[in-house]
Amino acid sequence: MATDLPVSTPAKALDQVADQRVASGEAPTQGAPDLASAAALLNDLGNEFAVLRSDVERLTSSLSDSVHEATQLTLTHTRLYDSAVGVLQEATEEAVAVARQLAQRCIALGKELRGTDLLAERVKRLRGSVDQLEAQVNRVL
Repeated sequence: MATDLPVSTPAKALDQVADQRVASGEAPTQGAPDLASAAALLNDLGNEFAVLRSDVERLTSSLSDSVHEATQLTLTHTRLYDSAVGVLQEATEEAVAVARQLAQRCIALGKELRGTDLLAERVKRLRGSVDQLEAQVNRVL
């Protein structure tokens, strides 16, 4: 027998079924005590289910909070990492620019020193010529 009444607990559903049997003229069965114990068992199961549902909701909420916090930490870490990479990139580009300038200055200095080497070679030859001239002047005098 189907009923259109809203059922709030399993025990109420069993009571309604028993009431419908009595109203229809059926005699109560000898399983009525079993019906009461089944109703009590269903009530216990309903209570356990409510506790379990509450625990699952708390666990889900806690997990959601943990995932949210982990996401925020990951986002913060990613922003910091991106910032550090940007600073490192700028420093690297600056170091490369300074290294290029240093290399160019070294090349320019090398060219200037080559002129100095040539000048030193000329001074040595001139010194040799002056020494020869001095030696000849000393012989004449």
